[in-house]
Amino acid sequence: ADLLPKFFVRHHSSHSLSSAPSQEGWVPFNEPNGKELLAGLDFCFLSTYAFGLFFTGHLADMYDLRIFLCVGTCLSGLCSVAYGAAYFLNIHSASYFYIVQALSGLAQSSGFPAVVAVVGYWFGPARRGLIMGAWCAHTTVGNILGTV
Repeated sequence: ADLLPKFFVRHHSSHSLSSAPSQEGWVPFNEPNGKELLAGLDFCFLSTYAFGLFFTGHLADMYDLRIFLCVGTCLSGLCSVAYGAAYFLNIHSASYFYIVQALSGLAQSSGFPAVVAVVGYWFGPARRGLIMGAWCAHTTVGNILGTV
């Protein structure tokens, strides 16, 4: 019960960050090969997400979309909890983060195909093209605006 309040309290130390650069970040990602490890996390997520898209669209067609989206969202949330648990359990294994990232990619791949089907049913054929075009453009527009 005491872990949660300690997490939100900033602890000040007598060492400045510039005198102890190895204390910044989270081991193993703050080590000299940290950028490569972070690139590996991206690869784990993106490859399992892309792989999962091939299968989750078919699965979404076979099951009730509401249940399918609920399960995928809950699994994605559990992956986020697993990331946060690493802090409280003092987990510093790159393998742990790779596994959680891969599971997160699979869980999140359930969202896009199912939501496309839901949006398609919701708006009907007359407005489907406009709605889907606007909806799919939001990521690109957001990325552009995020760099400004």
